[in-house]
Amino acid sequence: MVRLVTEAFSQQEWTDTVSRFYDLSLMQTWEFAEAKAQTGSWKVERATFLDGECVVGAVQALVRAIPWLGGGLVWINRGPLWRRSESEDSSRLAVMLEKIRHHWVEQKQMYLRIAPPIREGELDLKTLEAAGYRTTDGSTGWASAIVDISKSEEQLRRDLRRKWRGDLNSAERHGVSCVMGRSSDLFEDFISYYETFLSVKGFFTSV
Repeated sequence: MVRLVTEAFSQQEWTDTVSRFYDLSLMQTWEFAEAKAQTGSWKVERATFLDGECVVGAVQALVRAIPWLGGGLVWINRGPLWRRSESEDSSRLAVMLEKIRHHWVEQKQMYLRIAPPIREGELDLKTLEAAGYRTTDGSTGWASAIVDISKSEEQLRRDLRRKWRGDLNSAERHGVSCVMGRSSDLFEDFISYYETFLSVKGFFTSV
């Protein structure tokens, strides 16, 4: 029987725990949550899912309490982590979602929003509703992609969509290069180029 257990993890303990999962993303890392807590009014809560004594899942939640009203908001982005291999069965995820709702909604009386790490069509609406969830009206969600970089460069190029492959070839012909680093100056350059890109293309994004 799967159960949810909250703990006060150290950074190393949490990193070791989440690194076991195939669906780990930035939003479930220690560093991301601590940065959110230091720059806003969020607190961080972390939990694992145990089947017997075996860790089968993990979740990191951002919590914003409302002291004068009680309760508050819980935001779980790209969690819970549940996929330990490419072929993991999503039935266990449904159980974890039930445990999450029981813990934060039923026991703590909080409003819960969650964007689980699932692929298109992997978990149907009836399963989510059975776990006590409903989709957010007017929300288009947040789509992302997973790329297996263990493949050869040739295979990665072949797997690109035709237009992307053409744009890559064009960039190579024009001598476009990639600069990597950790300096604040490089980051500021990136932000400046990004803002110019959004303006020129006429894109709107909340990121």
